[in-house]
Amino acid sequence: DDANPTTCDGCSDCRIDELAYRDDFETGSAGWTATGLWNQDSFRSVSPTHAWYYGQTVLRSYQTVFPATNSGTLTSPPIDLGGISGVELSFHYFLETENAPAVDVASVAVSRDGFVSDLNVLAPQLPDQASFAAPHFDLSPFAGDVIQLRFGFDTVDEDANHFEGFYVDDAAVRAAGAPVCGNGLAAASCGETCDDGNTIDTDGCRATCVLASCGDGVVEDGVEQCDDGNTV
Repeated sequence: DDANPTTCDGCSDCRIDELAYRDDFETGSAGWTATGLWNQDSFRSVSPTHAWYYGQTVLRSYQTVFPATNSGTLTSPPIDLGGISGVELSFHYFLETENAPAVDVASVAVSRDGFVSDLNVLAPQLPDQASFAAPHFDLSPFAGDVIQLRFGFDTVDEDANHFEGFYVDDAAVRAAGAPVCGNGLAAASCGETCDDGNTIDTDGCRATCVLASCGDGVVEDGVEQCDDGNTV
């Protein structure tokens, strides 16, 4: 919801015009890799029943004994941003911690090489949230790349780790701004019925991002012998 009724500006009728990636965490791990105390859980969520949770489901906290400190990461599958000029990350999160600087750190990062040497921190320490919040982060510097997202949690110390922990739900990567024909993302609410990542007019998806049809006046390569713009 971008707080205006304007259509095809990236958000139309509270629906994302061009969606590169979305996971509501309702179908299992779906390529996400979890370490530490990360697990899928139904205690708190946004849509509709499951979220990723950093903590112990029985104790409903991230308190551990051996060792007394703990940390873990939740890493997305690769997300292809090829052909996109403006990109934005959004997700929902709930966070209850000791709420002190530099401890119980919930973070967000992105990488182009699987976090081998390329680490870009979007949020070094998210603030506590007593109800699900929905932050947005600009990913424009990564347009055209293949990226992975990572949510992290680190207690840092062994003190006051009895709080509930960190939940993440509804992670989405979308094109920011008005739809662009030819970027590989079909904006159905704005009249695009296809988008094959180019503006070639004779390959089944027209240069206007509309599916080819007999009578549209364009001869489709290898399919049509003629097209005179009518079906007479």
